[in-house]
Amino acid sequence: MNKIAVFDVSGAVYYGTLGFSKTNDDYYGFPIAGMRALMSRSAIELAAGRKIAFAFDTRSVKKNWYEGYKANRTPNRNVSAQIEFLFEFLMKIGLPCVKVDGFEADDVISWYAEDYSDEDLLIYSNDHDVAHNVHDSIRMKPFKTSDVIICQSNYHTVLTYKFRSHIWPIEFNTINAYK
Repeated sequence: MNKIAVFDVSGAVYYGTLGFSKTNDDYYGFPIAGMRALMSRSAIELAAGRKIAFAFDTRSVKKNWYEGYKANRTPNRNVSAQIEFLFEFLMKIGLPCVKVDGFEADDVISWYAEDYSDEDLLIYSNDHDVAHNVHDSIRMKPFKTSDVIICQSNYHTVLTYKFRSHIWPIEFNTINAYK
């Protein structure tokens, strides 16, 4: 059985740039905190003997279907600069990078989950929408190191929704229906 880790690159860079770093990490004015977050986790997985792959976003066809799709998000130049650099760099050194016009990294990750459903697949993402891929051999690890790895046995305790003062579990593989 292969051990594989697939990374949501945008999620790693956003987390490293906006949620992880206490300082504004840069190298001669170029932001590096997001790259550091991605590369440190990918190095850990390589050291553990996992094959790795990187999933990149493109402008989603969902934007054409629904004008308000992700309309509340403000582009962050520090994040996009790191993502562009990472794509070129990782491609040059020969690591698998998947970027498909019209699709997001979530879609690419779902394709990996389908193609490698019998393998030991670890998905790195902060986007809980990706949790619908979790099953007995596929787990999801958020980038925040204190967050719990989501697996089939803890799915309903890790993924919950809150309404007023009540917290209810989200049943296994119903995250998309909830959202």
